[in-house]
Amino acid sequence: MKPNKKVLLIGGTSGIGKALIERMLEDNKVEQIFATYHRRQPITNHPYTEDPDVKEPDTKATDTRATDTENTDTKDKVVWLAMDVTSEPSIKQAIEQISEHVDHIDWAINAVGLLHNGSHQPEKAVKQLDPEFFIDNMKVNALPSLLIAKHLCTRQKKQKSLLKQRHNSNF
Repeated sequence: MKPNKKVLLIGGTSGIGKALIERMLEDNKVEQIFATYHRRQPITNHPYTEDPDVKEPDTKATDTRATDTENTDTKDKVVWLAMDVTSEPSIKQAIEQISEHVDHIDWAINAVGLLHNGSHQPEKAVKQLDPEFFIDNMKVNALPSLLIAKHLCTRQKKQKSLLKQRHNSNF
């Protein structure tokens, strides 16, 4: 089957996001993965590489360098994009960068999440609720998915309208 799925994976550098990239790299139905990072872009395009070094982010970051151990079928499959999920302009910019590569996204997966930080652990009882930490959690765990959907839908509607106009002008 011809690869054709284009995926946006928010939070692809560790945990569930990294595992998803590893799995999608093996899936011949996935043609392109747009993976985001927050602070540091992975040095390689391939998450199987056990290189702990990272480089500072670039605003138009894509890393398509291959290593000797990479499968050449997947070396260009991942495009890394900087994204701060708590910043709507950052989300919008990443979506615009994706539009420079493809006309649509088939799947959008948000693997970013906040469960605890240095001063707060997950609440096990209502009396442990800290309103400020709850708001911080919502800013990372809920709002980004809505903002990503907002900008993806807006972008894809524009693309669909342009395609329709082109199609109608061909008649």
